[in-house]
Amino acid sequence: MKLIETVDLPSVDEQPLVHPLDIPEARKDFRRAYWTRSFTSPGVALVVAAILWFYVDTWVFPVLAFLSLAIIGYFAAAWSDREAWGFIPRKRRDLDRPLPFWWELASAVILASLLSVGALLIGTRFTRVSSDIHDYVLGAAIAIAGMCVVVLVVRLCRTATRRAALFSIPWIVALVASISVVCVWVNDAGPNWVYPDTVLWGFIVTLATGTLAGAWKLLEAYKQRRSTTSA
Repeated sequence: MKLIETVDLPSVDEQPLVHPLDIPEARKDFRRAYWTRSFTSPGVALVVAAILWFYVDTWVFPVLAFLSLAIIGYFAAAWSDREAWGFIPRKRRDLDRPLPFWWELASAVILASLLSVGALLIGTRFTRVSSDIHDYVLGAAIAIAGMCVVVLVVRLCRTATRRAALFSIPWIVALVASISVVCVWVNDAGPNWVYPDTVLWGFIVTLATGTLAGAWKLLEAYKQRRSTTSA
C-alpha cells in the first residue's frame, strides 16, 4: 500500500531525515508540545504545588494541583507531539535533531527560577509542620538531588546527550541549592538527624520510585527507536 503524503516533504536524496520544524504545517503543533511540556513538567508542577501549599492549610489541594497539571500537561503535549510527527513517515523522522538554543535555555531558566522561589516558600512552610513530615520530605529531596546529579554526570559523559545535559545544569544547581537552603532553614524545627528513620524512608522510597521511572523511560525510548528503525 502506497503512503500518500499530506504535505510536501523534502526529497529523500536532498534530506533523508525530516523534523517537524522543517514543515510549516507541523511547526505550530511541535512548538505547542514543547512549551506545554516545559510549563507542565513534573518539576514545574511540584513547584506550583509548593507555592499553593504555602497559602493553604491542607495538603489536599497542592497534591491535586500537582497531579492535574502534570497529567493534563503530559497528555496535551503528547497529543500535539503526535500531530506534529504524524506528517513524517517513521523511517524519515529526525529524532536526534537539536532544538533551537533559545528554546532549551528558556525552558531551563523557567524551571530554575521556579525552583528558587519554591525553595523559599517550602523553607518557610516547613517551620510550621511536624518533624515527621519535613523529615520525610527532606529525605525525598536529597534523593531527587542525588539522582539529578548522577543523571547529569552520565549525560555529560555521553556525546549524544551532552548538549541536553548542559541545559539541565541551571535547574539542577537551583535544586541542589534549594535543598541545601531548606535543610539549614528547618534545622531549628528539629529534623531527626540523630535517628533519621523518617529521612531514610523518604530517601529510599523516592530513590526506588525514581529508578523505576527512569527504567520505564529508557524502555519507552528503546521501543520508539526500534519501531522507527524497523518501520
